[in-house]
Amino acid sequence: MENKGNMGKAEREENREEKRERKQREYCHIYLFNEALFGQSWEHLKTMEEEVQVNLKVDFSNYYVCRTGIPKKWYSTRLGINRNRFAEMFYTFQAQAYELLENCGYAGDMDVVNYDLSKQAAILFYPIRSHCSTAREVAEGISALWERTYRAEAGFETAGLANLTVLSPRLGSYEELAEAFARLSELGRLSFFVMEFMVLDQEICESIRRPCDFRQVLDLLSEWEQAFFDRQYGDIDAILRQLFCEKLKYSFDEGLCRRALDEIRSHFLYYNETFDHTMENEIRRLLRMENYACIEELEQAIVKLSREFLEGLPSNIHHLSGLSRRAIQFLRENYDREIGLNDLATELNVAPAYMSRVFNREVGVRIPTYLARVRMEKARQLLKDTDLKISEIARQVGIENIQYFNVLFKKDASVSPQEYRNMG
Repeated sequence: MENKGNMGKAEREENREEKRERKQREYCHIYLFNEALFGQSWEHLKTMEEEVQVNLKVDFSNYYVCRTGIPKKWYSTRLGINRNRFAEMFYTFQAQAYELLENCGYAGDMDVVNYDLSKQAAILFYPIRSHCSTAREVAEGISALWERTYRAEAGFETAGLANLTVLSPRLGSYEELAEAFARLSELGRLSFFVMEFMVLDQEICESIRRPCDFRQVLDLLSEWEQAFFDRQYGDIDAILRQLFCEKLKYSFDEGLCRRALDEIRSHFLYYNETFDHTMENEIRRLLRMENYACIEELEQAIVKLSREFLEGLPSNIHHLSGLSRRAIQFLRENYDREIGLNDLATELNVAPAYMSRVFNREVGVRIPTYLARVRMEKARQLLKDTDLKISEIARQVGIENIQYFNVLFKKDASVSPQEYRNMG
């Protein structure tokens, strides 16, 4: 009995050692795989492979790369998937993906993308038979595997998510990998605009892209503001749908989308202050692109916010006249240069006194006060999003005198520009 007990103990220890070595090999493979994806030189990669006794199984003379999977941030927030569960999902997917490659006439290697914390999967694959499937057919099969894996999870059907896979063109050397993978990563971020189960490559992206510029955004926001103050809920919905789900969606322009969102946020924050509303925290929380998996979710959030905001306003709040709206648009587009009442009145072809009277009555503040608010909004954004010197930020928002800029900013934000930047 004692011998059997000792044998059982030895066997368990051996199993633990095998498990430990297997885990070590897995970690080494992830490390090498990510080093390759993110630009490690060929010479250093070979040296590291020898050191850890792990090799990447890829023919780097004729291969493709695809990136697939939902970004990590949605796992816990929408699907409730923890680290262990994700590992189980990935190993199941990995085994099926290797089998798929073989059936399609390919071989390759794959692992989790760790270096950007996305926890997506990257697959490097190359043909091993003269008659094999196309690279797109392979990518479509891989994408379907991940999609089925996700759909097995509770809540996926209602999570507003889909698996977008991105595919590179054929590559002919190891030196092409890092640049190709960086382009794939950029392409993968377009899932915000096309949250669909599909395979996307650069050619398809260009075929469905439709240019959009900031002037078109401002024109639609002007229509939205009119509908907002007229309380035309149907028009509000239609205009926001056109802006986000038609114009911005197919522009694939994240920067333009952020600019549009900044304008909407500025409008709401201004309304919040002008009409003594109490929704500032909610406005700032809701109007962040990072909160949404796709552009349709963002559009619906703005529709909902518009309705909730209007419901909290007195019924006798009237809409701004065309003159005031044009004045606001001009000030928001030209805040970075010196503007006086006469300049604004000349631009809009009205008498200065009339311009001032209408603006004061409808907007509730004097024109210089409104312009200062716009400048401070833009200054806060630059302090948060750039490393520009404070003097340069002052000039970019139309204020040459740095001392005057500091006074205005502290009056608006209750802290100095440097203190605001340090607050993160």
